[in-house]
Amino acid sequence: MCSAIEIGCGDGNQLSQIKYKRYVGVDVSQTIIEQNRVKFKDDNSKQLFCALTERALYIDNRYELAISMDVIFHLLEESVFEKYMEGLF
Repeated sequence: MCSAIEIGCGDGNQLSQIKYKRYVGVDVSQTIIEQNRVKFKDDNSKQLFCALTERALYIDNRYELAISMDVIFHLLEESVFEKYMEGLF
């Protein structure tokens, strides 16, 4: 088990299949973050943040693993892509 951050966590379906010592899920959709907070409310190892409003709460931390699946093709504007890549790496 390790600490992980997932940029673009979506609905958390794959998260329910994997155990992490500490997991941070990030998404641009406040709605999906709120749904995930309800879904995983009894699991203290998981934290979920909206990338648009809560970036400062997770961005400066270190993680053993960074995950980002099926996200890049959604980033059409160059400035959004650059900010995303900066956050991921």
